[in-house]
Amino acid sequence: MTDHINLDRSKELPQLRDEIYLDNAGAGLPLKSHLTSYYEDISTNLYGNPHSQHAASKATAQIVDSVREEITRFMNTDLSQYSVIFTSGTTSACKLLADSFCWGRGEGDTRSNHVYMNSEHEEFQSSCMRVQNAVDSNQSCYIYTEPNHTSVVGIRQIAKQEGALSVCIRDEDLFEERSSNPPTNQLAKQDKFNNTEIDPLKIMHETPMKAYELFSILSKDYEDKKQQLHSQGFHLIAYPGTCNFSGRKYPIGAIERRTRSNWNLCGINFPANSVKVFVDTAAALSTSQIDLTRDRPHFIAVSFYKLFGFPTGIGALLIRNDTCHILHKRYFGGGSISCFVSRHDYHTPNEKIHDFFEDGTISYQSILALYHGFKTFKSLGLSMSKISLQTFSLTEYTHSQLSSLKHYNNTPVCKFYTGHAKLEPNTQGPILTFNVLRPDGSIVGFDTVNKKAMDNKICIRVGCFCNIGASQKYLPLSDEDLLLFLEVGHKCGDNMDVVRGVPTGAVRVSFGYYSKKEDADKMIAMIRKYFVTDHDPVSESDKGGLLIKEISLYPVKSCAGLKVDTWPVSDQGLFYDGMWVIRDKRNKVVNLTMDKNLSKIQPGIDLNTGILQLSYPGKQPISIKIKGFKNHSQLFKLTVSAGVNIQTESSVTDVNSWLSQALGYDVTLSQQIASRYTIDKPNPAELGKPPLIRKVKSPLSLLSQTSVDKAVSESKQMGGTYTAGEVMNKMRGNLLLDGEGIETISEHKLRRNSMNSVTMHYVSDANYSIVGRKSILGIQVCAPSGKRSMSFPVISVGGMIMIK
Repeated sequence: MTDHINLDRSKELPQLRDEIYLDNAGAGLPLKSHLTSYYEDISTNLYGNPHSQHAASKATAQIVDSVREEITRFMNTDLSQYSVIFTSGTTSACKLLADSFCWGRGEGDTRSNHVYMNSEHEEFQSSCMRVQNAVDSNQSCYIYTEPNHTSVVGIRQIAKQEGALSVCIRDEDLFEERSSNPPTNQLAKQDKFNNTEIDPLKIMHETPMKAYELFSILSKDYEDKKQQLHSQGFHLIAYPGTCNFSGRKYPIGAIERRTRSNWNLCGINFPANSVKVFVDTAAALSTSQIDLTRDRPHFIAVSFYKLFGFPTGIGALLIRNDTCHILHKRYFGGGSISCFVSRHDYHTPNEKIHDFFEDGTISYQSILALYHGFKTFKSLGLSMSKISLQTFSLTEYTHSQLSSLKHYNNTPVCKFYTGHAKLEPNTQGPILTFNVLRPDGSIVGFDTVNKKAMDNKICIRVGCFCNIGASQKYLPLSDEDLLLFLEVGHKCGDNMDVVRGVPTGAVRVSFGYYSKKEDADKMIAMIRKYFVTDHDPVSESDKGGLLIKEISLYPVKSCAGLKVDTWPVSDQGLFYDGMWVIRDKRNKVVNLTMDKNLSKIQPGIDLNTGILQLSYPGKQPISIKIKGFKNHSQLFKLTVSAGVNIQTESSVTDVNSWLSQALGYDVTLSQQIASRYTIDKPNPAELGKPPLIRKVKSPLSLLSQTSVDKAVSESKQMGGTYTAGEVMNKMRGNLLLDGEGIETISEHKLRRNSMNSVTMHYVSDANYSIVGRKSILGIQVCAPSGKRSMSFPVISVGGMIMIK
């Protein structure tokens, strides 16, 4: 592929000397010449608060004004068309718009204040009728596409609080052309609002009155105008310029052009000019040319650190000047008003739109950094046309190379979540989101991929990227999936990447103007090295499979192990291994270092009835129901009861009392995660209770028979009495293996921990297969139809395990 940008990275981006950076959609990288230019300027020239009147403040004001002009020029417009309101970022731009928009309560039904519009759902017609009712009754609607950033979706909270109807719509339904009237090319005049101002000086001279009477009239006029706006029922539609999840580009000006005349959306009739359009350009501006002469949305959110990499904490809301009258800003801060009276409820907004919406002192030093950012781009010839060509070429190349990767059985290694089957520069931004697949089609968790990337000094983004709607659309995830994730303790930003075979997120690579082909090649090589299976692991099991001699799990931390012959296993390890802890009265977890008597507590588990039993020398055993337990006999296709001889359930209080008596001090038993392995839909009524999350360091810990035998022998030579079982228990090993190969497994596959001559191996990425007689049971099983299987594999003594 051809390089469209000639940039000396060794000079401008020395921070990339040893790292590969593929997270431009997360943040851009600052150029050295940009930083040098900025620091030379601010360290040699004097800049003051622009609200002051001295020379230093006037210098600042000139810079700020020039940057406002540069921003509009960069987007092919000018300040006569759009006002630039500086904010702390895109999120604060969203909040400013939400707080200022004139939401109308109307006379409709405000009890149901949210609907989901999906033309493929049965409820579609009733949803459309609800929206039409809101429009007819002058109730405002906040309509946002499903794939939207959290900050944009969050506007609905303020909209609903102000009486508006919140509407989530599929992007396909919004952008499909259904307008009954062709759009006009001329901007319609605002005829619903008379923007006449009352002149206080004229009133005072023509009708002599006391000051407080004048202030009362002016305040009433202001409130009357506000009520008039709120009663008109303006609507707001929000969507991204580029989806930060899929990379899909949306037509920035298409919806605004349709709303200039009467607009029919999915059979809903919106009056001309009643709908205002808000576009989030945070993911688009850094790599795509935005032309506000051709496309004229009413409001635009802008992020600058995505473009320049520096500074953070500065963004902007662009407001089309002929739309500012429908915004009602409630709070006023320093610099935003031309006059106010403390003793009476009266103030007059600043005449300049940007001054009125910017409360307090703006971040003028950050704005100075923007000035040098634009200046640097010009000096290096970094035009948006070149940047678009460079980044799309890399995206297309990477997509092609990853698509060509196949497993031994010719199944794809990567599953992509792009908005289109074929990538085109006008519909796809420089973002590729995908998940890595195993040969059986099951998903390798994004956390596993991210760890390999970090090991190879590659920066990528994983998760859902603050875009839950896009995750539901593309992964895809049902509402029940999201409730399940919440129930088992998953939250945005954690590393719980797969829950019961369902991915909670994905892997994203994104390119900037400084990205090179070699960056993509190194990432592709990493995927090929660690995640492409080039041979059948079943046939390999006869050559190098390791025999499972013992299986142990440790349900209660620091307590005795539970030996089993057969047990279910997932990519997170043996079921219920490490599921409970014992806490003291300070809520601290008690371990063997603190109390050796914990090793005398013997757990037992019955998978059929969901019973955890605890035994202690000299005491009658006690049992308790496992939280969130469902009938596991169907889930596991087996019947297992290990170490349980009583089925009478005791209360939590009784169990805590039993443990306290056994140990001699107050303790409680705590289950680390609620209903982790349920197969039914979670109960929404229970979702308000925050679950305790079990943090899995590694799914399985392995011990070789050779290593254990050696430790026993050395113990006897030194006068010790260690048995094989005691070694296994002391090292908390899950599997005791026999056969050649475990001691020579490469370090990137396993982590190790030593006890004298015993080496414990930890499977670090769940990249293992459990093999029976000529049959592989796989860690995550997908049905041939593509539907998610609800069964889990079972591991047994006498079976084999392969470490890939």
